[in-house]
Amino acid sequence: MRIREAFVVGLLFASGLCGQIATTTSLVGTITDATGQVIPNAKVTATETSTDTVYNATTNDLGYYSIDFVHIGTYRITVTHAGFETVIKTDVAVEINQVVRTDFTLPVGTVNQSVTVEARAPVINTDDATVSEIVATRQVADLPLNGR
Repeated sequence: MRIREAFVVGLLFASGLCGQIATTTSLVGTITDATGQVIPNAKVTATETSTDTVYNATTNDLGYYSIDFVHIGTYRITVTHAGFETVIKTDVAVEINQVVRTDFTLPVGTVNQSVTVEARAPVINTDDATVSEIVATRQVADLPLNGR
């Protein structure tokens, strides 16, 4: 019995340590434009490639992003912001207790504009020359009566 209890205590202790190992694992970086100016409010998406776990962040006023407590693995990081091209970096490796810095420089994007107009004509019955309309009960009740 003593060996079994020691084994259970050992497992609980080891699992507690594993939970503590990755407390400082994170993805950080700065997002700038081609002139070196920081880009606030850029959307940063980190996707762990083997599990498709997604982490999201937004840059602060200094263009800095931080995604804390990420799992160990290989990441694909995508950065988007209006007026700039989307930039993707792949194979960003994160090991135990690492703070991985990945900075991005976003090139100015092109303006793509698309306008779609949809209009549909009412259906016309071309099989016969009958003209018809549906009259509601309220319309019949409101008809003027001649001579009453």
